[in-house]
Amino acid sequence: MIEQSSFQELKQKKKVRFSHIEVRQYPMILGDNPSVSSGPALTIDWEYFSEAQFSIEHYDTIHKKTHRSTRHLIMPLSCRMLIAKNAGHSYREIRQCLKEMKEYKAGLRQESKPAIDQRSMKEKIFKKMNLALIKKSVIKTKKQKIAPQ
Repeated sequence: MIEQSSFQELKQKKKVRFSHIEVRQYPMILGDNPSVSSGPALTIDWEYFSEAQFSIEHYDTIHKKTHRSTRHLIMPLSCRMLIAKNAGHSYREIRQCLKEMKEYKAGLRQESKPAIDQRSMKEKIFKKMNLALIKKSVIKTKKQKIAPQ
């Protein structure tokens, strides 16, 4: 059993503290996320272009009022188009990205139907097998009752 003093020492050793926050800015580029409701999918690039360090207290005072609800995080089509254009993508690249996403989503819909059909097909087969087994056992018990002993 751990003594009270060593338990307190273990408890104190497990504390985590942060002294500062690093904020990096990444360029936004065309992405491939199929969950976008409208417009081109956007993502961040691998390389960041600026970095800043703040104390936690300073960061909290600056960003206290900038917390947004989920509803405010949805980016409209016009904003997505503007970001993609400002990132240096041509309208041709944006159209190609939209076309690929549309084809991908259509493929997902088609792929999901056979999975449902297979599941319902398996269920039908199991029901038929169960019915056949039940009928077989009923016939067997009737034969046993009818047969002279």
